[in-house]
Amino acid sequence: MTNYEKYKEAFAEAFEADPDVVESFEFLKAEGWDSIGHMALIALLEQSFDIEFSPEEILSITSFNAGKELLSQKGISFN
Repeated sequence: MTNYEKYKEAFAEAFEADPDVVESFEFLKAEGWDSIGHMALIALLEQSFDIEFSPEEILSITSFNAGKELLSQKGISFN
């Protein structure tokens, strides 16, 4: 499984959504992405990629793309 597939799967699992639709997800706009869903997503991402987020980083994940950008900055490749 590629890193991109793992990333999409974390979103799908956290929000009980089809992986094919999560790329458009934004905080408080996607169904289930509230504060509790956000923490579930964070836990899944930390587990999937064996990383740890700072509080500032946790707050910066406001969309699918923002999270992907943050992971890229932390050295996770999506190529």
